Amino acid sequence: MNTKVLKLKKWMQCSSIAGGCRETFPVFNRNGIYLIRNRSWFEVDGKAYLFDKKIFLDIPGFYRASELDYRKINAIKSIFENKLESVEQRKLYWYIVQVENFRKYFRRGKKYKEELRVENKS
Repeated sequence: MNTKVLKLKKWMQCSSIAGGCRETFPVFNRNGIYLIRNRSWFEVDGKAYLFDKKIFLDIPGFYRASELDYRKINAIKSIFENKLESVEQRKLYWYIVQVENFRKYFRRGKKYKEELRVENKS
């Protein structure tokens, strides 16, 4: 079995990012993103979620976009707003927007968990 594995970035390690994904049984019980043949899933917090193989193949683009500093992100956004982008820059801009959305979603989920803890202690 040829298994491909990608580590989850810190901002991805929250089960609340599973949004519209279907839950399945965890195989490795380790946080990560996995691909075996045509089956792809990610495991986080002891749970596993299936998603499309195309998304797995796009993850290196997400990683590249998530590692850009704010100056490069702002430069790409201004190029995009002025409609001067190349095809590669358009893809990178799409990844930047998706990463920003994931991070917002992750922060919202983290904040909600903290609020639940405070309520349960009271």
